[in-house]
Amino acid sequence: MKRLAIALASFSILSFATTDACAQAPCSSSLSANTGFVSVTSGGVQMLQLQTNAPQRVFYVVGSFTAFGPPTPHFAIGGLNLVSDRYLGLTYVGRSPFLPGGLPNFVYGHRLLTDLQGMAVQPVVVPPTQWVHLVGRTMRHGVFTLDEGLLPYCGTNVVTLTFVP
Repeated sequence: MKRLAIALASFSILSFATTDACAQAPCSSSLSANTGFVSVTSGGVQMLQLQTNAPQRVFYVVGSFTAFGPPTPHFAIGGLNLVSDRYLGLTYVGRSPFLPGGLPNFVYGHRLLTDLQGMAVQPVVVPPTQWVHLVGRTMRHGVFTLDEGLLPYCGTNVVTLTFVP
């Protein structure tokens, strides 16, 4: 047990105890994918594969189309470097058209539960479409969990998916 002392003025000292139970366990996580390209006209699926040392823990998927700019501070404190844009907002509230299984209108809407080995899989589904404006654009996804203070923690690397004709 650690002792924390705070000096109030020069006459009294207020002392209270803190425990190590609040200390964050070290977490490591990585994200990989089976492909980095998908056709807009024929559609396709990218499988995001999460590997972490945190078994049976809820992780959250967010994404961004923007490549350059400062990372969103809310996620950067957890180690996840994604730039804020409209797609990040959609994934944040579970409304991404490419991530099935989201909980619409819930913060951190795309959830993954790791198994006993600390692994989880999330498909990124691109349906066949005529959205030719997506050709050449790159989507980025990353995964994180929350600490006891409900702040992003244990962010992964970012995985890209480029749209081709």
